[in-house]
Amino acid sequence: MDLRLLQRYTQGDVTEEERREVYEWIRESDEHLARYQSMRFLQDRMLWEEGEKAPARRPSRMPRAWGYILSCAASLALFILGSALYRNTRPAPPEQLAVEAVTAPAGKTVDLRLADGTAVALNANSTLRILPSGREGRREVYLDGEAYFSVARDEKRPFLVHTDNLSIKVLGTEFNLNASEGGERWEVALASGAIEILDREGQALTSLTPGVQATLCEGRIVKTAIRDNAFLWKEGILAFENETLGEILQRLSDYYGIRFDTSACRQLDHRYTGKFRANDGYEHILKVLQVGHRFTYDFEDTPEGISILIQS
Repeated sequence: MDLRLLQRYTQGDVTEEERREVYEWIRESDEHLARYQSMRFLQDRMLWEEGEKAPARRPSRMPRAWGYILSCAASLALFILGSALYRNTRPAPPEQLAVEAVTAPAGKTVDLRLADGTAVALNANSTLRILPSGREGRREVYLDGEAYFSVARDEKRPFLVHTDNLSIKVLGTEFNLNASEGGERWEVALASGAIEILDREGQALTSLTPGVQATLCEGRIVKTAIRDNAFLWKEGILAFENETLGEILQRLSDYYGIRFDTSACRQLDHRYTGKFRANDGYEHILKVLQVGHRFTYDFEDTPEGISILIQS
């Protein structure tokens, strides 16, 4: 990765094509993520020191190069101690306003607290883009993936969560939203309070009461009771309740960021119920699933990365 491009990326001075290039590079390995975190830490530190009016002090005798090395070491230490997310700025549709984007890495969840006090648990491989406050007094975010929101109540400032399909409007409540980019999956489950579901024009379509979930099916909103264990992913547990092998493989793909080739599998309709600790990994889950229904899997190298071929 070109160092100058990475520097411009941390400053938000990149084109959309360059942003995608750096984004994919960061996702390639933990080493790339650590390098980005180090550079972002240095950038943030420089901005903080420039804006702080500190009293005059004697110049340090430490060589500038050593100072840079120690700064890099400090940033890497911060990363090792628990920094598991990265941020960038980019234009946010539908308005040309800078947003802060937070992405949970594959196989990990990230806990956030927004400026208004709202708590967000972001599931693996999910991205939350946070719109700057101040526009008409509203609080707005954009979600691609899954997140659990504990919204700080504010009667005067509604909290809006936008997705590719629909939006959620609340004043203060708790709910889980699972919405994929492109609109292939959209589901919201209300734990407490009340929410409104809006269309793309901001018009109210329906509302939910606690204990109810709404799923978008072929353009229609279908309401059902919340599934048991629906929120266990926040505790690092993957729970499957009477789900087909095909559905489970899709959830594993979303969570761990891997690709399954099921073209040679004839058992995708077989159903399973069970719970797994996410830290045990997807291969452990596959081995357990093999006990009930015989299938095999092999790892393949593809232009898109590692793919797992499921056969039966």
